[in-house]
Amino acid sequence: MMATHWSTILKMSFGFNHDDEQIEEAEGTYYAKCLGGSLELGQPQSLLIFIYPDRIFLDRFRITIHYSSMTEVQMIDPRNEGDSEKVSWGVVALPLVAWSLIKKLKCGATVIKYLESGHSCPKSLILDFGKNFRYAHRLIYDRMIKFRPLIKSDKPAMCISVQLRTLQVSMGNVQNFLLNVRDKKSNEFLQNVKITGEVFYPTGGLARFEDDVTDKEGCLSYSWEISQNIRKGIYTAKFSGEAAGFENGSTSISFEVI
Repeated sequence: MMATHWSTILKMSFGFNHDDEQIEEAEGTYYAKCLGGSLELGQPQSLLIFIYPDRIFLDRFRITIHYSSMTEVQMIDPRNEGDSEKVSWGVVALPLVAWSLIKKLKCGATVIKYLESGHSCPKSLILDFGKNFRYAHRLIYDRMIKFRPLIKSDKPAMCISVQLRTLQVSMGNVQNFLLNVRDKKSNEFLQNVKITGEVFYPTGGLARFEDDVTDKEGCLSYSWEISQNIRKGIYTAKFSGEAAGFENGSTSISFEVI
C-alpha cells in the first residue's frame, strides 16, 4: 500500500526574529482542509500549515500550536473497523458533521488536541492532509511525543523485543516479524498484550498490521508480503503494546528491501 505525496514540501517564510532581524523560514508547508473541531465551521476550510521545529501554524485562522501544548494526535481512518468502533462508542469524541466528512475521505484524518494558555479544557482540530496524510500525521505525532514531558509512573514496565527473518528481503518475498513481550523487572512472559504495528515506507507512506494479542508465552508473529512494484530502500517497523496494569511499551526495527 504505497502512499505518494501530492504536494511538495515548500520553504516558506513566516514570523520575525527580532534578534537578528531576519524572517524565520518554515521547515515545510502542507496544504490541508480543516474539517472542524473546536472551530465551528459551516464547511471545510482550505489552508496552509507551516511546520516549524517547535510548533505548527495555521495561516487561515492565524493559530499557532506548540507541540508541547498538544495532548494528543490521533489518526482516524474510516476504512479501519477499529477506528469506526472508537467513534461509534464515543471513545473518540467527534462532531457528527465532521465524522460524516471523514467517512468520505480516501485517506484518514488527523485529530489534534491541544491546550491554550490559561485554559484547562482542551481544544481540537480535525485536519485532512489528502494523500500527504501518512507523512504529515507522522511528522506532527513524532514531534508531539518528543516535546511531551516525561511522566513517572508506578505501573510496571513491559519490554517488547522483535526479531526479523532477514535484514534484507527481496521484492515479492515475505518479511516475518516475531515479537516477544516480557515484564521488564521479573522477565516473565506477558500474555494478552494488545499489539499494534506499522511499517513505514521510505516514501513517507505506511502499512498497518491488524491488531492482535500475545499468546501464553508472550509471543506474536506477523508476516508482510512485499509487493513487486514497491520501492527499494530502508523500511522501519514499529510495534506498540498495551496491557492492563502496565505502562505501554514500544519497539522498532529496520530492514532493507532490495
